[in-house]
Amino acid sequence: MKSLNIFMQELLDYAGLYPPTNLTLQESLNNFSNYYFHKQKDWLGNFILPVNKIDETILILTEQNTLQKLNNKACFSIIISNCENISDYSNILENDILLIKKLIRQFDKKIIVNSIEFFPPKEIFKSNNSNKIIDILNTLLDKFSGIESINQLFCEIPFIDNMDQYIEKISNFNNNYSNKFAVKLRTGGVTPAQIPPASQIAKAIRICAEHKVPVKATAGLHVPVPNDNRHVGARLHGFLNIFSCFLLCYDNLMSIENMEKIILEYSYSNFKFTENGFSIEDHFISNEKMTELRKSFIKSFGTCSFIEPIDHLIENHIL
Repeated sequence: MKSLNIFMQELLDYAGLYPPTNLTLQESLNNFSNYYFHKQKDWLGNFILPVNKIDETILILTEQNTLQKLNNKACFSIIISNCENISDYSNILENDILLIKKLIRQFDKKIIVNSIEFFPPKEIFKSNNSNKIIDILNTLLDKFSGIESINQLFCEIPFIDNMDQYIEKISNFNNNYSNKFAVKLRTGGVTPAQIPPASQIAKAIRICAEHKVPVKATAGLHVPVPNDNRHVGARLHGFLNIFSCFLLCYDNLMSIENMEKIILEYSYSNFKFTENGFSIEDHFISNEKMTELRKSFIKSFGTCSFIEPIDHLIENHIL
């Protein structure tokens, strides 16, 4: 179905290293390489790689030729180091950038690093002063200016009372830099306490949409709809629900209450994909509009499994 392919295009950033799969780096790289030949390969996004795994990655790729069979460059997103204090950040970034450049230099014909993901120094949020994030954005822009392949830097913003102020600062900063920076929302975790309430997610979506800032999600979304997870001991959110809210809200600002209902209550039967577009209840988004929103604003989500989301869609007759 054409609309489903647009909805899912490069949506699944592969994070096999992370819970609950916790695969080895070699297993994850092998899987990622194989997924480029999967029937739904167009749904594959970036390989999520923490910067402290770059040296090991170089060793594996050198010894195993893992990416040798690929016709195109493999897309990577690097999660850089974080720290407590703003004063330490610049030096930490210097070391990270050296590692990233080393990876690119050795595998420039096989890998493209097209995005960076970061959590700002924690001091920024503890100080409750959102203006401090501007200095961080300027520092990152300066440090990564020499790596031309990077087209997006995802800033993780926690669910705090004044998160709107931080997102507004990012949006204003982007006015001069063609939406270079994006917001990253953590939608799940490995304990019940780490699962954000639907109301918080809905509020964050509304804020991001109001400011027209690009966005991605991560954690807990490997099942399409809300589901009870016995390993976490909590009900997890579904990626169909959350990304439907992204699309609907970015298209025509939706109320937090309506999005909360979609996130909490909607299941497979509520989502309709056709050749012309996507609908949920009385809301409809055309393929053309969905393509525009996906390209400009609604990017992807990190998932420990590429296969599981697809299998669920097949089992429930969406695919």
